Amino acid sequence: MRFLEPLLLVGVVLLACLACATQGPNPECVGVTVPYEGKMELDRTPDPGQEEGLLIPASVEEALAEMDRMLSEDFKRSLACGTAKDAKWYHLSLGRWMRNNWGLWGGGPLAEHFNELGIFHPDDMSGILVASYYRRLRGEPIRLEEQIRYYQEFWAAHLPPEEEFVCPGDDEPAEEVGSWEAQRPPEPWIVYHVFECEDGRLWEYEHNQGWSPASEETLRQFGEEVEAPGDG
Repeated sequence: MRFLEPLLLVGVVLLACLACATQGPNPECVGVTVPYEGKMELDRTPDPGQEEGLLIPASVEEALAEMDRMLSEDFKRSLACGTAKDAKWYHLSLGRWMRNNWGLWGGGPLAEHFNELGIFHPDDMSGILVASYYRRLRGEPIRLEEQIRYYQEFWAAHLPPEEEFVCPGDDEPAEEVGSWEAQRPPEPWIVYHVFECEDGRLWEYEHNQGWSPASEETLRQFGEEVEAPGDG
């Protein structure tokens, strides 16, 4: 699992790149700093029924409506004037704020709503909210089902196999030594998880293909020598 942590932010950035499009000149964006560099001032909606007396959304649409109320016009203008790629900056500012204050880490109602949609990691939840609000500001469909499918396919490819693997002829389970991405969107994800046997042999796992001895490309990725045809 130690190999997965850097993948979270990569997943957010790659999803943002899927929506990138060439922008024509927009008079409203002249002089607007992208990404937003000012202090993120939030005017949250009161809610006496909540523990802190402030509204915590319980659905994607409620979250988008609250973002529209609480974010400053300067912030919204900067977000709308950027490209979808700029979502990587808001993942660590607005996205982090939502994860920490809207119960995405603690299993609050918004997190439960995402769980029902098939989204389970708080980074993915906030990524969807930022991308959706960016699209909403620009008058574009948020394409929620497409975003959900992206994250589900991402994790299906990147999570290591659940069951231990014992290499043929070995007594102990093989140890995972890393993984590498052979294919990324817009093509389907192909991620090989690489395991080392007791004698140093490498095997690989891909969630659609299952287990197999490491391919020549995998051996190259991990700095192993590859025999030329006819050698040996």
